[in-house]
Amino acid sequence: MARSSLSRVVCFRRGVRPVARTSRRRSPREALTTEQNFEGTALGDQIVFTTQLLKGATEVGHQGGVCTVTSVARAEAQCMATDAFRGGQVTGQALIIVGDPAPYAVAITGGSGRYLGVEGEVRVRPASETQPRGILTFHLLD
Repeated sequence: MARSSLSRVVCFRRGVRPVARTSRRRSPREALTTEQNFEGTALGDQIVFTTQLLKGATEVGHQGGVCTVTSVARAEAQCMATDAFRGGQVTGQALIIVGDPAPYAVAITGGSGRYLGVEGEVRVRPASETQPRGILTFHLLD
């Protein structure tokens, strides 16, 4: 498959929906994707999330994923998510610092439908007190 030298950049705001956080020690409880408290977390704990993908006020898709704590000392988690849009899906993964407000990049690992064979990255600006919705910017190479 030939690759074009052009890239598509699409920016979405992430809505906030409740997520379930699971642990081997605790029963599931409700949390938000903006949860900043890392206290009491154990290796292997999972943060499961779903959220709307918005362009302005219009929902253009949704995201579902899971982050698994890989280091309590470094507050790191391995995250994998799927972004579902009309016509296909985009998958990505990243090693993140839980609760860190700094922007980070997610590697696009695959796609389906109209996104089959897509490559690139998603740049994430996490939600914060001053920016209540995170911003995802998709940099797609096809």
